[in-house]
Amino acid sequence: MVYKEPLIKYKNLPSFAQVTLITQKKRILVHVLSYLPELRGKEMQIIEEPILLKDVCIGLKNILKGSIKRIYCGSSNRNLNYRIEKNYIWFTIPGISSYEIVVVET
Repeated sequence: MVYKEPLIKYKNLPSFAQVTLITQKKRILVHVLSYLPELRGKEMQIIEEPILLKDVCIGLKNILKGSIKRIYCGSSNRNLNYRIEKNYIWFTIPGISSYEIVVVET
């Protein structure tokens, strides 16, 4: 499916970070990767230290069928507050150290 607007919008996320969505029957998984590999030699990439990101704000286009039951961080099971604004579901991840998964349940 092609959308006129992006599926993901974000604030406080560096350009090297990656956000990936996986849709399942009654939930969407939002994967956020934040690491900066350094090329050592011809083929080896090394991650020296995790990069801590704070207050990353994600806007997810509301493609869900049904109301939202819960949004939470998969690593800690911590609920995240959210708001719906202009057909986007906005939530803030308080801290990411290399990787976080956010689960949006319907």
